[in-house]
Amino acid sequence: MATSISGPPRHALAAPDNTSALDGALRILEMLDGVDVHVSPAIAARLDRELAGDDAAIVQLAQWMTDGQRRGTEALPDPLPLFDQVERSVGDPALAPWEFDVLVAAAVCIDDRTEILLELAGRPVGDLIAGRVSRHLRLVAGHFAFADPRMRVWVHGSASLAERTAVHAALSGIYDRAGDGDRALWHRALSTLEGNPAFVAPLLALARAALVAGDAQRAHAIAREATSHAVGTREREEAGFLTGLTAVASGLVDDAVRHLAPLIASRDRGRAADALAPYVAAATWRAGGVPELELDASLAGRTGEEPSVRRSAARACALAAGLLAERGDADAARAWCERAERLDGGGAASVFARSWLAVHTGAVDEILGDSSVLGAIADALALGLRGELPAALRRIGHRVGAPTLVHDELIPGLERSPVARAYQAIAATILRFWSGDVRGAYEELVNAAIELPVAIPFAGLGLTLARRLETAVTGAAGAFTRALTASVPHAVRGDSLLDQAIADFLADRVDEASMRARLHHELHAVPGVLWVPGIDEVGPLDTVGQGIDGHVPPDAARACRVRALARSADRAEELDEAAALARTIDSPFERGRAEAAIGSGWAALGEAAMARRHLVVAESLLAEAGADAWRGLAAHRLARLMTDASRVTSSEADAEAPAADAADPWREVLTERELEVALLVVEGASNREIAARLFLSVRTVEVHVGRILAKLGVRSRVELTVLAHRVGVTT
Repeated sequence: MATSISGPPRHALAAPDNTSALDGALRILEMLDGVDVHVSPAIAARLDRELAGDDAAIVQLAQWMTDGQRRGTEALPDPLPLFDQVERSVGDPALAPWEFDVLVAAAVCIDDRTEILLELAGRPVGDLIAGRVSRHLRLVAGHFAFADPRMRVWVHGSASLAERTAVHAALSGIYDRAGDGDRALWHRALSTLEGNPAFVAPLLALARAALVAGDAQRAHAIAREATSHAVGTREREEAGFLTGLTAVASGLVDDAVRHLAPLIASRDRGRAADALAPYVAAATWRAGGVPELELDASLAGRTGEEPSVRRSAARACALAAGLLAERGDADAARAWCERAERLDGGGAASVFARSWLAVHTGAVDEILGDSSVLGAIADALALGLRGELPAALRRIGHRVGAPTLVHDELIPGLERSPVARAYQAIAATILRFWSGDVRGAYEELVNAAIELPVAIPFAGLGLTLARRLETAVTGAAGAFTRALTASVPHAVRGDSLLDQAIADFLADRVDEASMRARLHHELHAVPGVLWVPGIDEVGPLDTVGQGIDGHVPPDAARACRVRALARSADRAEELDEAAALARTIDSPFERGRAEAAIGSGWAALGEAAMARRHLVVAESLLAEAGADAWRGLAAHRLARLMTDASRVTSSEADAEAPAADAADPWREVLTERELEVALLVVEGASNREIAARLFLSVRTVEVHVGRILAKLGVRSRVELTVLAHRVGVTT
């Protein structure tokens, strides 16, 4: 009737590569952040894709959208609604009526074959090419795509209901004649101005097939259309259930709760039991807390004796247990585990609940991994907590990109849904972080966020990961993190003091960082259920002991111990002990931070040479991890250490040989003038100061500095200073 449907992936001629999609989405997030409008990363990617990166049109639409649509928890119409900015940009009133009909068909068709348009127009392809259609459609190798995606929005929004209905009716006839019953059914349903109950059953069958195939958004659109045709109570409940289930699968939790809430009170005990598990999930993700009272009331007297009803009730109890475990409520989770076991006798649902609880309490030996989607995630996290990170990443990586369907008894039909894939992506992100691949973890998260509801899994773990990873890479949480935070429909409790302490520390504001870390500790902030690297270089020393009990990967536990030793050391033997322990750490991120702490410890003892050695190692390891902000801090401290040492040396050894004698390592690479400039840069002189001392223009100095950096393979003055230390060049 009045809905539309997203089609399959377009032909290659119209499909942007993931890099351009990612860059576009991040640009849109930055742009909207500048006008204080926030949408989820996935919504930003869609707006960029369907509005051709038109900033004015995107702002106009984002301001019109509901809060749920901006968050991605409520479905957006497809095509997007038409506003005047798009009208002014791409509107084409000169189209002939038949050309307009062809473009309307292109806008609503779930097929991209040019032959469909030709049959609808009743004209040869030469007419399409010679007329105005070819201005708006790219016609390549028998396929079509809109040259400017905004044109799809304009033509659909400009067409009257009668015009769209007539096109749907014509497309239905074309597919009927071609023997394509599914597409014919879809367009026939959309061409009917009044509901037709005969469409409900076949549309629901089509929606189920799309859901199993992994296309949850298409399944949701088809199920919504079936709901609009349903008349009787049984039909309405069946269509409402599948609409709610497909909304859960897509992360559309507002829509899911709206459709599923009435069903848990249905007189049909089987229907009510089936609706319980997806409702519990959607309500939890929407409100932040598990609806235990509602679940308890719904189960009272409704479990019945039918095995199917008991299995559905067990799934609801197991999901409640898993969601409570994610939120750190282990006691309540155990109680729901027991209820699940009583209902399914130790079946798949209760096995999942026990494994999920074990993951979130650090009892990794109790995890019973299996071949299901959620079982594989639990198994991978258990491997990670045991320190077997390569095996864990292989386990989760196999599932993230799995093209084949793996049945999961707890979430039947949702195995390849966006929500299931979001859980896989967040698990993969934290495993990469634990392994020390900071850049890889950040890229994993950002790439997932532009297409999946990554704020949902593990009680919002994706938000904590976004803050820590973006800060580790850039030095501060930015537009991406703010957008992801705004995509959660309930209040989010974050470790804002700890996050700000990390940002302060990376900016070398140690006093402020220490104050905030101490305040975070004094307020008894509860650590996350799944451990995410924070900061223990400053603040109370006893914070390093939190959670080191199987809840933290072994590398992280050793690194915490190293940093504690380095901070409290007042003898060289203690730092030697810390260094020996650091050498057992495999994670370049954790090892790099540990080496930096040891370097600071040696500096505090006045041993500049030993401090430099460890800071150089720290800088290299943190660069390997892709933790650019942490690497920059190590480089900054190394440069400061060298500057301090240079001042001491110059005051004690005025009679030493001139600087040029100690610059031999660079003489074969640099000219005499470049060498003079390089040595002054290492001393810390600015371009203007160098120009004054060498009687050159500032512009000439800038040119020399650029050539020096290029010849020596470094990117900044700090890196040049570090290199000077490494190769023995002194000033």
